[in-house]
Amino acid sequence: MYKLPNQHHSDMNDCDYTTLHVSQRGYVVQCRNCGGYQMAFGNVQLHICTEEFIALKDYVAIKYRNVASSTERDKRDNYICTDSQRVVMVLSIDELGQYNELLQQAWLKQTMNEAIKNMN
Repeated sequence: MYKLPNQHHSDMNDCDYTTLHVSQRGYVVQCRNCGGYQMAFGNVQLHICTEEFIALKDYVAIKYRNVASSTERDKRDNYICTDSQRVVMVLSIDELGQYNELLQQAWLKQTMNEAIKNMN
């Protein structure tokens, strides 16, 4: 399993994380205070807002659906851009599938958490 982050962003905001999903390749957590997401996959860590998280999970899902049946599973030719023009994630189809699973499971947990909170 992936090691979860410290309780602070690198800019030292006072964050209190809820774990949304942890896998062998990464994790997704959300700050209870600012609502921001921190995620890691492989050797890349991102800090993004809710709108960016939704856009990323949707983009990765579509990208994975478009290449999932390819037979070249190990070829790293799937590019996921970040908010930095100088940093791009380069993933194989299998890695893209794992990243998609991580993001989708985190979103499912987030959606369930919101539904439960709204019931109370």
